[in-house]
Amino acid sequence: MDDEDDDRLLEIQPRSPATDDLARAMDWIGLSAAVGMIVFAVVLAA
Repeated sequence: MDDEDDDRLLEIQPRSPATDDLARAMDWIGLSAAVGMIVFAVVLAA
């Protein structure tokens, strides 16, 4: 049962534009959070 679900997910994921958009959004959010923390640290240190 689990193997079938995994296979289906693997088949759907690479072709799904929504998955690509989500991955891009997560990357952008992570990058923004990292930049924001650096700026926050600089402001605190100043």
